Amino acid sequence: MKIGDNLKPCGDPSLLPPRLLVVGVGFLGLKLLELLQERKDDAWGLRRGNSNIARQILACDITRPADLSNIASQLGKIDTVVHCASSGRGGVEAYQKVFLEGTNLLLKILNPDKFLFVSSTSVYPQVDGSEVTEESEAIGTRETSKILLEAEHVVLEHGGTVVRCAGIYGPGRSVILKRFLTGDAQIDSRGLVENLKNGRLLNQIHRDDAASALAFLLKNQSQFEREIFNLSDAHPMTQVEVYRGLIKQLGGELPRKDEPDMKRKRAWTHKAVSSAKLQSLGWKPLYPDFLAALENDERLLPSIQKQIALSPGVK
Repeated sequence: MKIGDNLKPCGDPSLLPPRLLVVGVGFLGLKLLELLQERKDDAWGLRRGNSNIARQILACDITRPADLSNIASQLGKIDTVVHCASSGRGGVEAYQKVFLEGTNLLLKILNPDKFLFVSSTSVYPQVDGSEVTEESEAIGTRETSKILLEAEHVVLEHGGTVVRCAGIYGPGRSVILKRFLTGDAQIDSRGLVENLKNGRLLNQIHRDDAASALAFLLKNQSQFEREIFNLSDAHPMTQVEVYRGLIKQLGGELPRKDEPDMKRKRAWTHKAVSSAKLQSLGWKPLYPDFLAALENDERLLPSIQKQIALSPGVK
C-alpha cells in the first residue's frame, strides 16, 4: 500500500478538528497514538515500514524530504507534531539524521503550530547522586546526547515543548528484569563514585505512564511553549534497592558487584531525575516505581520470561 492510499479528503481545514501527528509509532509512539485515538483526537501516526490505514498509520522516513512532502499533501494542515521516533539502536549518524535533521525537516515541511519533542535524561551528566531537575546542568557527555541538546534547542526556538524521558520499560521491554532473570545483572560498586555500595541510581518510566504523560501535555500544550519537562516515575531507585525487591518477589540472589560499564549507550550516570514539575501540573504515574509495576502490571514479567525462553543463550 502506498502512502495515502484510501485516505479521505482533508476538506476545508477551517471546519476540521486539529490534526495531530505522532512521529515514530514504536514502543512508546503506538501506545500514545492509541490513547489519543481513544479520546477521539484526530491523531495519525508515522513509521518506517508499511501503512495501516485502519489505524491511521502511514509509512514515512522523516529523513527524506519527499516522504514528508507526500505526507503534507495527503494529510493537509498538521496542528501538532509529536516527535518520539527512535534511532533504531543506531549511533551518532542515526541520531543526527533522526533527531536533528528529522526535527528540522518536520518543522520546515509540515510547519505545525505546536511541536513536542521526546528527548532523553541522558543529557544530564551528573554522577554524584544528586537530584536533577529541569534547571540542572544539561551538557551531554557523548556525541549522541549533544545531538539531542541541539535538537531540543531547535524545538524550543520554534516555541515547542521538550520532554526529557528516563529509561522506558514495559511489556516486552525491560533490560533490568531480563538481566536479572538471566543472571547477567551487576551492581556498579566502583569507578567514578566512591562508596557506591548500593550501586548507581536508576531512573525509569513505564511505557504506559510515558504515553499518558505525553497525552496530558498535548491536551494542555498551549500553556507550555518553550518549556522543558523531565519524565520519570516518582521514585528513582538504586540498583541494590531494585534487585532486593526483585529477590523478594521472584527469589534469587543479589547480582555481583563490579566496575560500571562505561560503554552504555545512554552514558554512565548516577543521579535522581525529578519529575516534580510535571506532577505538579496534575499528572501522576500509574506505576510510581519499577517494583510497583512488576507487582501490578500482569503483562511485564511473563513478557520478559517469554523473550528469554524464545532466545536461549542470548542475554
